[in-house]
Amino acid sequence: MTCAADASGPLILSVDQSTSATKAFLFNRAGSLVERASVPHGQTYPRPGWVEQNPEEIRDNALAAIDQVLQKNGIDDVSIPSRILALTISNQRETILAWDGRTGSPVCNAITWQCGRATSICKKMEAEGYAEFVRKRTGLRLSPYFSAAKASWIMEN
Repeated sequence: MTCAADASGPLILSVDQSTSATKAFLFNRAGSLVERASVPHGQTYPRPGWVEQNPEEIRDNALAAIDQVLQKNGIDDVSIPSRILALTISNQRETILAWDGRTGSPVCNAITWQCGRATSICKKMEAEGYAEFVRKRTGLRLSPYFSAAKASWIMEN
């Protein structure tokens, strides 16, 4: 989609990694939308209550969406430093994934914000009396929604 906004001068590149797609946007200094691209991605449901996404698909889609908006505006690798003023990123927040530091490969699929697989970890911590400690330290209640419980699940499994 090409927009009517002025694309001359420095631009701001924004990436929105959402639940259903990766979107890239270019804005001019006035904040007007110059270009946008969207690359959809899938979700899998390996068990009831579990929701995952392929981390490599997310990465590849982010690169593809960025490439689309840059190419549509004639911005190549050489001109990026002079044309892109800033990069902003918005993500799914409570979706979590881990990459192996030695291989650079994902440890497992991304565990999305909707996934309930860490429920047993939260219930165990509550039964052991940690709920109030967690709430005081973080301001959050124990919940499989939050990333810490999902990170614990990854480490245990």
